[in-house]
Amino acid sequence: MTHPNVCRIFDIGVHLHPVDSSGSSEEILFFTMELLLGETLSARIRRTSRILAKQARPLIEQMAAGLEAAHAAHVIHRDFKPSNVVLVPGAGGDRVVITDFG
Repeated sequence: MTHPNVCRIFDIGVHLHPVDSSGSSEEILFFTMELLLGETLSARIRRTSRILAKQARPLIEQMAAGLEAAHAAHVIHRDFKPSNVVLVPGAGGDRVVITDFG
């Protein structure tokens, strides 16, 4: 699934991390994902103390579009909150990107 309001995952992998000198190691799972240069919705609210309705509407519409796309792909975000929403500035305003589907 690719949608402008859902963070892109490029790869999922496993890194073998040495635990001790005996040669044993542990598996560490990792994701490589889209680099988002912006701030979380949580940080924006803390910084500005409030968001006006006319500013909030396009953000809410983009969050709804991202969640709708995820649900259409049978993916449910079980921890949706302002700290999992990144606002990426652009020429046409902020692009909302939902992250951390866990």
